[in-house]
Amino acid sequence: MVAHGSLEFPPSVAAAAAIGYTLSKVYDVAWEQLPPLHVLSGYSEADVKPCFAFFDKLVSDTYDSDEHG
Repeated sequence: MVAHGSLEFPPSVAAAAAIGYTLSKVYDVAWEQLPPLHVLSGYSEADVKPCFAFFDKLVSDTYDSDEHG
């Protein structure tokens, strides 16, 4: 299901979003602090935002399944 849900995103968007998401959620780094990522990937925050929402859902679903599993 995870693989199926991620198919709506081009791999390059998912990769840029994964880096940005990890830096923002784990290290509290704002997108504005990541100009090299924007330059290298060519994606803006608006471009990766839908993928961030997908990652948020994955994390939430994982926590929910841990509580019920």
